Amino acid sequence: MHHAALIGSLALASGSLQFESAAVVPDAAAADPAVSRRNQLTIHQVMGLTTLGGLAVTGILGSAFSFQRQAPASVTGPLGTAHLAGSALTGLCYLTTAALALTAPQEPYESPYEGVDTVLVHKGLALLHGAGMVSTVGLGLLAARQDSSLLPYHQVLGFTTFALLSASAAVIAIDF
Repeated sequence: MHHAALIGSLALASGSLQFESAAVVPDAAAADPAVSRRNQLTIHQVMGLTTLGGLAVTGILGSAFSFQRQAPASVTGPLGTAHLAGSALTGLCYLTTAALALTAPQEPYESPYEGVDTVLVHKGLALLHGAGMVSTVGLGLLAARQDSSLLPYHQVLGFTTFALLSASAAVIAIDF
């Protein structure tokens, strides 16, 4: 089986978030767990940024839908449908991103930084934004189907989850 090279060079912020430029040779990942880990974590980074963008769009659509809606809570019309579809796609991206991180081959880890261990902070934030993603979906479903008074809480939780996910990406992207 041949593995395609999805690896290019991308620099964000101060340039510390980089996708390594390395040709992936056929079956190299199977032979070397470090190569497999690097490939999975590179795709994890791309999917994480995709999820962040999807969450932003979903939040904007949800806010527009909420602002426009005069009727009791229900997912109707183009904005409601777009928000629901965005939520589903963002959730799928989020689960894919998490699965890539959780199934990457493990290797001994030593922080390259003195003081703040950014990977540990990233993992701690992952627990928080993971809980936020699950809670946001659950509260959104309750708000849409049973109790529209929950809508403001759903919105605040959604924006809080976006902030946590942004911080999780930033802590990896920016050298502290």
